This record gives sequence, structure tokens and C-alpha cells, in this order.
Amino acid sequence: MVDVNPATYNIDPAAVRDAISERTKAIIPVHLFGQGSAMDDIIRIAMENDLFVIEDVAQSLGAHFSMDGKKVKLGTIGHIGCTSFFPTKNLGCYGDGGACFTNDDDIAEKIRMIVNHGARKKYFNERVGLNSRLDTLQAAVLNAKLGHLDDFIDRRRWAAAIYFEALKDVPFLCLPAQERGADHTFNQFTVRVSGGLRDKLKKFLNENGIPSMIYYPLPLHRQPVFAPYCRHGISLPVAEMICGEVLSLPMHTELTEDELLYITQKIKQFS
Repeated sequence: MVDVNPATYNIDPAAVRDAISERTKAIIPVHLFGQGSAMDDIIRIAMENDLFVIEDVAQSLGAHFSMDGKKVKLGTIGHIGCTSFFPTKNLGCYGDGGACFTNDDDIAEKIRMIVNHGARKKYFNERVGLNSRLDTLQAAVLNAKLGHLDDFIDRRRWAAAIYFEALKDVPFLCLPAQERGADHTFNQFTVRVSGGLRDKLKKFLNENGIPSMIYYPLPLHRQPVFAPYCRHGISLPVAEMICGEVLSLPMHTELTEDELLYITQKIKQFS
């Protein structure tokens, strides 16, 4: 586990470089809330150290990052891209689902085996695997929605533009920052609330019929499941600080201008 950029909430390449050891096999950048990590730096570090790069694009499918002056889709830059089709994601199915992307034939074969009980041939299991196949119904839903993905993202960006304009002068809010070279799909519109006001603001919004969520209340290195795998006494101060301040405002493709104005007016009323 390494710390994150306090402005973008994405993995800090400098921290990645410092954490690499002889045991390191891969770098897993999470493109959090809808925008890419600093993939040019991460790919450079990976190449220098002969490491794999596995991108988590669960919240950023459809976004780009500029590599050598060319816009490239997130999830296609590293060796593997992994996404989620949970209904709240940019491209959502009617239940649970996901996919992995790769241009490497050997890796593709391994992934196909892993998601199918570790088998290439039925009932002949060559490795430990999962039952993780996307069912036909979910695939049909995704196939119908895929052509609308750019429109879904444009709707989120439109809503985010209203948030930015309306909330730019609220003193206790830190609005989302843009990663250099990245665009943003705004799977979440996540602000930081300073002055210890986050929980009070969340309660105030709820009392006024406005849902909000804390993504995420506990950083990964503090999760019990990871305790045996983290360096003893590890401290990631930026991640810990952010978890105490972040609040995600309503963000989806069906938001109306009236709803956005109501939300922003209530936030300014709280101030």
C-alpha cells in the first residue's frame, strides 16, 4: 500500500517508486472516482523495474489519459485493465458483472481460465480459479447500453460543471482536482469538507432529502483483511486525512438542473 495525491486522490507515483522492493511484481493504480492516475509516470516506473501494471477502471471506464501526446483509453495502457459493471458505474448492467482487458494473448488465456474454474477444458482444472463468468442476460444489457456510454459520461460532466460553478466559493469545500493529462468521467463527485464539518454537512443534507456517501470511511491499509500484508506500523497520512473529509454528492445520469440547484443551494445555506 502506498499513499495518494491529496488533490486527485489517486496513487502517488513518487510513493510507488519508494515502495518497490525485490518482492514487487506489479503496480495496481486505481483510477478513483472517474479520472486516471498519472499513467505516464507509472508506466515509466514499471518499465524501469520490469513490473506489470494492472489498471482498476471500475469507476473510470470511458475516460482517457494523454500518453506521448495521444489520448488513450484508461484500461488499455497497462498489461491488464479491470472494470466493474455494477449498476452505479459508468456502464452498468442489471446486477453484478465485470471484465478484464488485455492485448497480451498469454495473459488473456490465463484470465479466461481463472474466470472459468481454472480450466481450459471442461472438468480439467489446471489452476485455482473462480466461477466468474458474465451471464448472458447481463451481457445483453451491456451490449444495448455500450453505444450510449459517451452520452452517459457527458451527462455526468454536465452535472459536474454545475457543481463546480455553484460551489467554487464555498470556503469549507475542496472541489475535485484534475489530474494532469487525464479527463474525468465523474463516476462520483467527491469533495473534501474541512474544519471537521463533514459529518454535520452529511446530516444536514440528509435532513433536506439529499443523499450523500462517504467513499471511503477507512483506507485499505486500515482494513482488517489487509493487516497481515501491510508493513508493520505503516502510516499513509494523506489517505487517512482524506478518509476523514471526503463526501460524495449525488451524481448520476438523470440529475436535473433543478435538483442540482437545490443541492448546491442547501450546501451554501449550511455555510
